[in-house]
Amino acid sequence: MKKSVVFIAVLFLLLFAQLGRAQDSTLYNSEQFFREVSDILLNTPSKRYQDKSEVLLERFYARWNIGRFNKAEKAEVHKLFELMRTRKFKTYPFLYDYIYALTLLSESKQLPKSIIAWHVYAQQLLDEVNTKDFADFLKFSRNIFENDQIYYKKTLSWYHRDSRFTFVLDTTFLVKYDRLKLVAASRKDSSIILKTKGFLDYEQGVWTGVGGTIKWSRFGEETGEKIFVELDKYKIDFNQSTFSIDSAILHYDRFFEHPVVGSFSDKVVSGSPGKKSSYPRFEAYLDDFELNGLYPGIDYFGGFNLQGETAFGIGGPFSSAHLRFWHGDILLGKVNADKIKLGEEKLQAVDAEVIVYIEDDSIYHPDLRVKYANKDRTLVMFNENSGSSMIPFFDSYHKLDIYSQALSWHMDSVVMDFKRIAPGGGNVKTARFVSNNYFSEREFYAIQRIDEVNPMYVIRNYLNTYSDYEIQLNALADFMNKSPEQVSSMLIDLANRGYVVYDSKNQTATVKDRLLYALEAKIGRRDYDVISIESSVKYKSNASLNLHTYDLDVFGVPEIHLSDSQEMYIFPYDKIISFKKNRDFTFDGQVHTGLFDFFTHQSTFVYDSFMVNMNFADSIKFKVYAFDSLQNASYLVNLNSKIVDLNGKLYIDQSFNKSGLIKYSRYPYFVSNDESYVYYNNRSIQDSTLHPDVFYYQLEPFIFDSISTFKTEGLAFEGTLVSAGIFDPLTEP
Repeated sequence: MKKSVVFIAVLFLLLFAQLGRAQDSTLYNSEQFFREVSDILLNTPSKRYQDKSEVLLERFYARWNIGRFNKAEKAEVHKLFELMRTRKFKTYPFLYDYIYALTLLSESKQLPKSIIAWHVYAQQLLDEVNTKDFADFLKFSRNIFENDQIYYKKTLSWYHRDSRFTFVLDTTFLVKYDRLKLVAASRKDSSIILKTKGFLDYEQGVWTGVGGTIKWSRFGEETGEKIFVELDKYKIDFNQSTFSIDSAILHYDRFFEHPVVGSFSDKVVSGSPGKKSSYPRFEAYLDDFELNGLYPGIDYFGGFNLQGETAFGIGGPFSSAHLRFWHGDILLGKVNADKIKLGEEKLQAVDAEVIVYIEDDSIYHPDLRVKYANKDRTLVMFNENSGSSMIPFFDSYHKLDIYSQALSWHMDSVVMDFKRIAPGGGNVKTARFVSNNYFSEREFYAIQRIDEVNPMYVIRNYLNTYSDYEIQLNALADFMNKSPEQVSSMLIDLANRGYVVYDSKNQTATVKDRLLYALEAKIGRRDYDVISIESSVKYKSNASLNLHTYDLDVFGVPEIHLSDSQEMYIFPYDKIISFKKNRDFTFDGQVHTGLFDFFTHQSTFVYDSFMVNMNFADSIKFKVYAFDSLQNASYLVNLNSKIVDLNGKLYIDQSFNKSGLIKYSRYPYFVSNDESYVYYNNRSIQDSTLHPDVFYYQLEPFIFDSISTFKTEGLAFEGTLVSAGIFDPLTEP
């Protein structure tokens, strides 16, 4: 460092010798300024400061005396120096930092107008009482030249790259750029605006830009080439960690043939960016994009949003985003949601409304999570909850409420499956299929719990008061004089039982007709049924919907309860039934009612007629009452013979009396359509030597009335007895 001081002194001597006393006042002032600055900076007891100053002075002198600054610029330098001396600014850090900034200015390509503007603004700061602003300005100047940094925060800084700029003093101090690459950066993350220009309002920390491109390069250069936005006029507040641009043009060929206009925002985070990063973001202004064939057999309609590299379909202020899915050229269904994740190979939606079209009817669910995987072409629509907390699927074609966790479809298949997908409950997977007209008094009181008034009556009273089937949560809470939390819990329970459709997000409930029907059924004003079918399986789906026939095959059904009053049960042989339209279903199995058991194949339960059409009955077995004279009591015994090879219809009750509230003595009754037979090859009869081919009784079509209260008195069948040639055929009963 001492060598540097000697070097400076030698330079002075040479300069004096060359110019002598003929030097002009400007040169004299320049020399005097340098000597005065040198004396002040080197006059310090701190060895560290002295060493730093020697290095700086050597660097500064090389620029000061070679004509880097013109007369006007030097005048501003002298003026600022004198102001600092008048205000008695400390040598360190103020004078040192100023000379450092002046050196950087001299080494830059800034024009005189820019350097003068810088000094005039610095002089304005010196006029203020607070010295911090001046110190900050010197620090800013050092950063802009040495570090390409134009704004600094502990967690985020802004930089210029490949830039050309100048200082401008208008009503405020500006840094004006003809071109630059503007970079926001933390230690591990960054956002870059390419090929832009504009100016920085130093005092406000606000950047005003024109033009530029922002690429999604956080996710790799290839992604950056595919996804980017172009900017027009924009502003960025450097004081905020997130910046937003009102108008940007998105280029993303995967979704759009033409650029899309929308808003853009970005946020530089402290950690490293990854695949799950949610910035940059873009939201299109339009909310009616139609993207046909977004996935094979799936169309999208709605708005568009990008969060990181993840695309979302979003709804507008008055409509949801929706997916349309196709089976061949048939529109099979629709998914409505406020937000749909549109991944490269997968899509997801939560709180989604699902509709599967079946002719003029549908299967509907108000609140499902939806997932689609393009790899295996599987669409799964499922309840996030399971068990009693599940809202059912509402099937208007089969007229069933289906309590199943999920509806799954391999889109190249002709069947949709109702199944459980969540773990739990062991290997057994259960589902329930409940008639639209089902009513249970036990369930009715289970809903009431400990309340004084059943919630279903409260809902009806609210409807009678306000005549609005769409109920607002807070309005109902006020009506019930309960907290919204209590009422919300009540509505969720009613929704899980299929009486309302409750939107917990918007806090609205839509009352289904079933609630009012149940109240009428409770007081006997409306007929109802007791059809609630349980499915229990281990290694297969609970049910499959055929998309060609619309048959709903239900598996794992041990029994079906059709009537309480008539003790009517069906026991499917293979535990399979197949629902047709309006709760009709086919089955092979045992039909039990009263004293009779029918063993059938290809039978059909017809809901509207409330009867079972038995196309082929292997046999009928029935019991009769016998009298025990010792006990003086009647008891039931099985008849040894059975009626076989018949078909007919079993009428359970009047079609308008499925509940059995009214007693009709004739019901249930069976009508035989064709001839049938009784064989006598039972071991208890002639030791089973009566061969059925030659010894049998052929029955004419017959009717069994009052099966539940059947008595043998007067029982007779029209028919013919064939006795293996022992007698001529006998045609008497």
